[in-house]
Amino acid sequence: MNNEGRLLLPRPAPARAMLAAIACSLLTTAANAEEAPVEGATRFVQDGLRLELAPLTADQVRAFVMGRGFSRDTAELLVEEGCIFRSSIGSAHEASEAPTVAVKLSEWRTQGSAREGGELLTREYWDARWRTLGIDEDAVTAFHWALFPTEQEFGPTDYNWGFLSFGLAPGSSFALEVVWHSLGIPHTARLEGLTCSSASGQ
Repeated sequence: MNNEGRLLLPRPAPARAMLAAIACSLLTTAANAEEAPVEGATRFVQDGLRLELAPLTADQVRAFVMGRGFSRDTAELLVEEGCIFRSSIGSAHEASEAPTVAVKLSEWRTQGSAREGGELLTREYWDARWRTLGIDEDAVTAFHWALFPTEQEFGPTDYNWGFLSFGLAPGSSFALEVVWHSLGIPHTARLEGLTCSSASGQ
């Protein structure tokens, strides 16, 4: 049996395939270095879920979005409001007969933060926000595919990479309530000690 994890990437419409590939390039680079230690990373394995999170620096956020057509002002908005983390989320199961693991980011909540409600800022939120601001559609599409899917189900060893946006100010410290489902049973865990990168960039 081949126990190498399978990277699950969304299948965009043909007209958007090139943009999706560009948007995922930073994530693919990270995936190739999966076993290397990542500064500031939080790793978690429980009840079939495997998760790794690490904050992007402000300079990384600026470089990524400005390289995909966003203005400097819009990049600064994302630094100030986004609290962007890179993530790897998937199944910790290796046996082929193991159950699937499903996540819905709409169920996750930040805790101990100033923002009321604590919902993550998903693809749907940012799509609407960018269009309200009149951002170029190609840039909107590139950022959409860089974010982790709002809902995804994983078979044994499957995983995916993408950005998570927690919607907090630079330097904010918070806990994250993670929810996932397997065999129709909801599981929860609380990850403590997460911190958004500062706006200084380094």
